[in-house]
Formats: sequence, C-alpha cells, structure tokens
Amino acid sequence: MNDIAILKLEKPIKFNQPVAGSCGDSTGMRSNPSPQLASGFTTTPVCLPAAGSSVPNGTMMTAAGWGLTQEGGYDTSDILMQVGVPKINTADVANMYSSQGIHIDANAMLGAGYREGGKDSCQGDSGGPLVMKRADGRYVLQGITSFGVGCARPGLPGIYTRVSSYIPWIKQQIQLNSSSL
Repeated sequence: MNDIAILKLEKPIKFNQPVAGSCGDSTGMRSNPSPQLASGFTTTPVCLPAAGSSVPNGTMMTAAGWGLTQEGGYDTSDILMQVGVPKINTADVANMYSSQGIHIDANAMLGAGYREGGKDSCQGDSGGPLVMKRADGRYVLQGITSFGVGCARPGLPGIYTRVSSYIPWIKQQIQLNSSSL
C-alpha cells in the first residue's frame, strides 16, 4: 500500500547546474508532453511537494517510464516515454475502483488519467514519477506510479502514491541515512 522507497547512493549525483535552493528546472520535460523525451535534456533534481498538500482536480501532470506501451503487450520501451494525464477527483477514483473490489486510500493515493481511457502508465512503469509543472517552470514530484487495472482502460485511471503524504517520513529517512563526509 505504501509503494515508496528511499535509495541511499554510494556517491552524489552530479547535476548539470548548481542545486542550491533550486529544483526541478529541466528542459527534458515539456508542459505539452509527446511520447519521446527531447534530446539535450539537463539533469536537475525534482522538487518535493509540501507536506499534506494536494493537487487540484484537472491539473495536468506527466508520468514517465520504460514500461509496456500497450496492455497485454510484451515489449517495454527502449526510450523513456512520457504521457500527460489530468488529476481526477479522489472520491470519483474511489468510486471507479470500488467496482473492482479495490479500496483507494485518499491519504496515500491519487488517481490521474482520462475517464475515457486511452492514455496511461502501464506495467513496468511502477516506481516512476508523476510530476506537475509549477508556474515558475519547476517540476514537483506529486506521485509515484503504483498500480492500475490494465492500462488506459476507460473508467480506471492510473493510481499513484501521493508523495505529499510521505514528506515527514522522507525527511526522517534522509536525516537517518545522511552521513557526513
């Protein structure tokens, strides 16, 4: 249910630009996403949301991954794919999934996709990002690809771990696992 993890790296990531106080400014993600990431993207950290914050219904976000490109397929993508999906009202998502016998925990999960289906994350994308572009152009990690019933099915949007609910835990893990060099 919590579908979230923290990784401790052996050595720091080298970002293309100074990080001090900035996050999520990347030319590799576009506000109107297409299937393939643009070449020449830069490596920058993504922003974390404020603890307990929520995403307004209908907000467009971008999911990315190397998973299956269609339900029932066997081939994963060789290139990082991305898809724009709107956030769906949590009560509506809970209602949609109740017909499948699946409980949606509004505090831990959020749904994003199209009611009519057609665009979604898919098997193999789990653990990937669901980011929202802020007005200042920076990206915020709002979700982590968690699960769905099939891929891009009408009435069954993708379900993502709601990152804002885990900010205290994330900060605690960073503090516990940070080592002074």
